Amino acid sequence: MSLVLTTCGGLLHASHSNPINKIIWSPAFALITAGLAGVSLAALLLLECPANSPSARAAAMILRPFSIAGRNAILLFVASGMLARILNLIVWNTPQGLLAPFREHAFTALSSIGPAANNPELASLTYALFVLAFWWAVLWWLDRRSIHLKL
Repeated sequence: MSLVLTTCGGLLHASHSNPINKIIWSPAFALITAGLAGVSLAALLLLECPANSPSARAAAMILRPFSIAGRNAILLFVASGMLARILNLIVWNTPQGLLAPFREHAFTALSSIGPAANNPELASLTYALFVLAFWWAVLWWLDRRSIHLKL
């Protein structure tokens, strides 16, 4: 069923009648993400093993980062959104004399170094990976101290 949902969403998008748009939750976006979520869940269920087997320990080690993020998922959602908005409020001048938020300066810096040079998509991916690593480190630190937000 998950593959059918993903395929239907892909076909909707390929027909140019329905773009993949997260902001408005287009049908193509909803079908593709629901299908991919189902495929991901099926893959995780395949990792389910008898307790104390070597494969169970390997699966637990592979899934540890997701477990850490899941223990403070609400905190991650709220704090990452708040930090993104706060960073957009921090502005300073560009070399051209225009005011720009922190994110623009980060993209400019990432677009001028290494493999991301002159590639805005790769600079954006690099920025996203840095943000993900930052939040995972925060969640890891909280998890090590058994600090978990509960509602």
